[in-house]
Amino acid sequence: DGEKTVMGTKIPAGGGERDGEAILDMLARHPATARHIASKLCRRFIGDNPPASAIDAATSAFLGSDGDIKTVLRAIFTLPEFWNAPPKFKRPFEFTISLVRGMGAQVIQARRGVIAESLITMGHLPFQHPTPDGYSDYAADWVANMLPRWNLALAVATSDGAGIRSDVLAVVQ
Repeated sequence: DGEKTVMGTKIPAGGGERDGEAILDMLARHPATARHIASKLCRRFIGDNPPASAIDAATSAFLGSDGDIKTVLRAIFTLPEFWNAPPKFKRPFEFTISLVRGMGAQVIQARRGVIAESLITMGHLPFQHPTPDGYSDYAADWVANMLPRWNLALAVATSDGAGIRSDVLAVVQ
């Protein structure tokens, strides 16, 4: 609870919990934080290697709006890089959710059904990443699991998996 210096700023003694909040505020407003978040958002919505100009625009929006994510997303969504971006390869969990939703499938057994088994096979079962940084969002880390994706799509389309029920005819109609 004594006096401390963080990123060149002196924080007087006796602040208690307020000291921690002040440090978090400093980190949230730091340009490196803005660039990091802008990079991740651009990688998510533009591509694995977004152009520096897009990251710069998102970083400026972050810093200019005091970290308002809606403002940053608006800035990204107005960029030509966003509108001209190639299709983004989905991570296995996102692929699975969009497949189930798109097929109008009903998940009956989530724990050890075909979905859970497929996510285990694809290496993307939620909450199982060993480090706190989360699963990679680079396409190169997921393109090797195309066969499990196809098998899952077939299982969902034919209701041939434990714990899935779908009606392909209803989707087609």
